Amino acid sequence: SGAGIAQYRGELTGGIARKIESQSSLRTTPSMALADALLDGAIVSYSDLPSQLSSKTERAVTNRITIVVQVSMEDRVKKEQLFSQTFVGFADYPVGNYAAQQQAIHLSLNQIIDDIFDKVVSGW
Repeated sequence: SGAGIAQYRGELTGGIARKIESQSSLRTTPSMALADALLDGAIVSYSDLPSQLSSKTERAVTNRITIVVQVSMEDRVKKEQLFSQTFVGFADYPVGNYAAQQQAIHLSLNQIIDDIFDKVVSGW
């Protein structure tokens, strides 16, 4: 749903900002005018599809959450793009288990946050 994607967007933004603030010398700023770099991204795909079928019933036993995010980073001082890349996070969960589904979503988002953070700090 659109509301879910908006929630995940907020979770990604907050997660990346917290990780950058707590685990690097980089700092976030609410003012784009003061920013030396701009990190921009969008969730381009979200899926929740069967990943394992039962051999007896041919029904899904586990589903896989897959989230795809397109991110770019621009050095605003040098006026050059540092990277533009797609990041993917995924996790499986037992069909019909809402709590496990939510956990799979968070695991997927955390994979993406970690990968984006690694890319940001390695390129800065």
